[in-house]
Amino acid sequence: MLTSDQAPQGVVRQLKGWLLVMIVLFQAPLYAEDWNLDGRGVAIQGYDTVAYFEQQQAVQGNAQFAVDWQGAQWYFANAQHRDQFVANPTRYIPQFGGHCANGLSDGHKVPGNGKHWRIIDDKLFLFYSAWGRLQWAVDVENQLALATENWALLKNPN
Repeated sequence: MLTSDQAPQGVVRQLKGWLLVMIVLFQAPLYAEDWNLDGRGVAIQGYDTVAYFEQQQAVQGNAQFAVDWQGAQWYFANAQHRDQFVANPTRYIPQFGGHCANGLSDGHKVPGNGKHWRIIDDKLFLFYSAWGRLQWAVDVENQLALATENWALLKNPN
């Protein structure tokens, strides 16, 4: 039986336990992104997001080097790229969940295509088409501001 001195500690301990359970249960929905996923749950059509930065090209990833991160499967071309991603995923993830940056700047959400990309200020942006990518060659600052504003309105709520 608990004494009156111990009761508050027991209650606090119990509350801490429940709080930990709630954090674990709800962590994924709180931090999940509105990713551009294929029907299998693979992000950005399976392209290796690290390769854009390390090789300056779009490289198809391999399921052998897959990582589950924030509700999506991320494919990599090799173990080194997978490990780089695991060490610092936010460095490599595409902006706007991998949706087309140009489409967002125009006010609509369409999936980005891993073949059409650009790194701006050390951040990866995907585009639906080569035309969309070209449109971001001019007035990038304004395009980015519009896309960011529209993304806040168009992304799926968590």
